[in-house]
Amino acid sequence: MEDINHFDNSETIVFNDIETVTLTDRDEKPLYSETFTNQRSLYEDLPRYSCEICRKTFTSQLDIFMHKEIHNKEKTFRCEICGKYFVSTSVLTKHKLIHTGEKPFHCDICGKSFTQNSNLVVHQRIHTGEKPYECDLCGKSFVNKSHLVTHIRSHTGEKPFHCEICGKAFSTNFLLKTHRQIHTGQKLFHCEICGNSFTQNSHLVIHIRSHTGEKPYHCEICEKSFLTNSHLKRHKRIHSRGKPFNSET
Repeated sequence: MEDINHFDNSETIVFNDIETVTLTDRDEKPLYSETFTNQRSLYEDLPRYSCEICRKTFTSQLDIFMHKEIHNKEKTFRCEICGKYFVSTSVLTKHKLIHTGEKPFHCDICGKSFTQNSNLVVHQRIHTGEKPYECDLCGKSFVNKSHLVTHIRSHTGEKPFHCEICGKAFSTNFLLKTHRQIHTGQKLFHCEICGNSFTQNSHLVIHIRSHTGEKPYHCEICEKSFLTNSHLKRHKRIHSRGKPFNSET
């Protein structure tokens, strides 16, 4: 059984492609301006067109038509290594780099290498600070379009990725894959210190703190420190009830 010091599911950790981690609390209520709320309602009122093949949804008939072309294209180019089929030789060539490990595109600034030039272009924005994709609702900017698309779902509530086992829906395919491990029992995240394994990286992150002693969440009233924000919130209820406390951390 996973030992994560009574991990509280009220705290959620969300991952993205640039290896950043964002902590959010489900019971926190965002404050929206009147303008923001009106803009959000515009997104919610847009018509939805759903792809019957993959269940992705779109707000225009043109978008879903272009999307369905992906399914309509016959995949005739086969990878002799793994047997997967692709729509063109160029896509197949890019795929083969996974097997060969070749990364021909190099960053001149840090030396990191990539299998595709498009990935290098996105990576270089980390160095330049460029974020060309902006959300029309809140003004937040992103380094690539896929991150913007995922972010917009936080406004619209769209969750196009569905678990075929329990029907639960998710805003990203990554979150769906992580969720599936609950059903399969897979524990892909391993602690290099003690060998303990976990179904989610967020659980591993918290577990590692039990080895390092890190307690990044601090009570501003008594200066006690805690492993998770949820533990800190639970602790603060002691102060709100007017109970005495020990100032030792």
